[in-house]
Amino acid sequence: MIKYKCYSILYQYYKNENNIALALENLERFLYEKEQVVNSKTLKIIENYELIKAMEALQRENELQRERKEILAKTERAEQLAKVKQDFLSTMSHEIRTPLHAVISIANLLIDTTDENNKQLISSLNFASQNLLRIINDILDFTKLDSNKVVLELKPQNLIQLLENIKNTFYQLSADKNVILTLDFDERLTQNYLIDSTKFTQILGNLISNSIKYTNVGNVTIKASLLSSTDEKDYIRFSIIDTGVGIAQHNLAEIFESFSQPKSITTRTQGGTGLGLAIVKKLVRLLDSEIEVLSELNKGSSFYFDVWLEKSNISILETIQDVTKLKAKKILIVDDNTINAMVAKRILNKWAIESDYAEDGVVAVKKSAETKYDYILLDIHMPNMDGYEACNIIRNSNNYNANTPIFALTADITADQSNFDGNFNGFLLKPIDLERLKEALLSGI
Repeated sequence: MIKYKCYSILYQYYKNENNIALALENLERFLYEKEQVVNSKTLKIIENYELIKAMEALQRENELQRERKEILAKTERAEQLAKVKQDFLSTMSHEIRTPLHAVISIANLLIDTTDENNKQLISSLNFASQNLLRIINDILDFTKLDSNKVVLELKPQNLIQLLENIKNTFYQLSADKNVILTLDFDERLTQNYLIDSTKFTQILGNLISNSIKYTNVGNVTIKASLLSSTDEKDYIRFSIIDTGVGIAQHNLAEIFESFSQPKSITTRTQGGTGLGLAIVKKLVRLLDSEIEVLSELNKGSSFYFDVWLEKSNISILETIQDVTKLKAKKILIVDDNTINAMVAKRILNKWAIESDYAEDGVVAVKKSAETKYDYILLDIHMPNMDGYEACNIIRNSNNYNANTPIFALTADITADQSNFDGNFNGFLLKPIDLERLKEALLSGI
């Protein structure tokens, strides 16, 4: 820097003295030193810039590392909370549905044996129990659907018979309100399709019960219309049409949200969880469709969805109705709840099926080593030895029942087939649906 300034002064001095040779010499030195100073400063600027960039990169990396740790921690917390939530729902569904199973099953058994004076009381008890079960199922089903744990189980099904059964299920509910419930189906529909009848019934059931709930005068119609057809599939529109109170246009966008109920039309007698339509929306999406609604206040509503159904040459109803094939079969019922076991024995007795009882897995293993059974109904949650361990021992022991069809019984509505290993032939939810039980037993013949 000093040289740079000195050469500048000397250049001016010799220039003023008119000494051109020395002036030029100092000018060259001045320019050279100036270039060196500029290069030096530029280099320092570059070095400082690179240092700043390196520091910024290091800071960004530290920030990314911190964010990664936070994301991992949040993910771990979310997984832990999901597991706690799943365990809680599993326990709750088992603890609540197990006694409900007994209440509903006993009511169904008593209705055929009691006198006319008590039939109304038992019917009321059964209706209240079923209503409570539906509420519990709504809450648990919604959680299961929300976690994407539900898959379709497609089986051959007589569609018209299924719709008739659904209609009959809600006939009394509509009759109690003097609402006419009708079924209108397209004559061109194929008789049998591959359908998940449980989820299909749940969709239409929620829509029908909703329509009946909000219809005080008139009718509710279950309608199935053929929109188009191919050799393998039919495109069908399913509609539930009512003449009820209707829904205001500004409420239509929110009725399919969780816990949503239009306040303008909801009374205490029209209560519920507010989950029915939210469940319908999720289940319909499983069918690769969308639920739609047309409605006008004080004139009624029409809920509908369009879905492709694959045609089938056989109907499952044709195979499951013949319970005479089960006559004289022998079943081992394994359940720590003696009331549930007693109810199961009574149901099986009506089908002329002989049954033994074991109160836990230990006794079940002992009995399976002594007697040959045609089926084993094995509860999952039991003291001393649970159903998983008992099934594993039976399958892998040298006993009479190593190859016997074994069905898991559970009141845990969050369970699905993925919860059960290959030792089980299937599982049945409590309260046991009689048609599902027939299907399971007859499939093992």
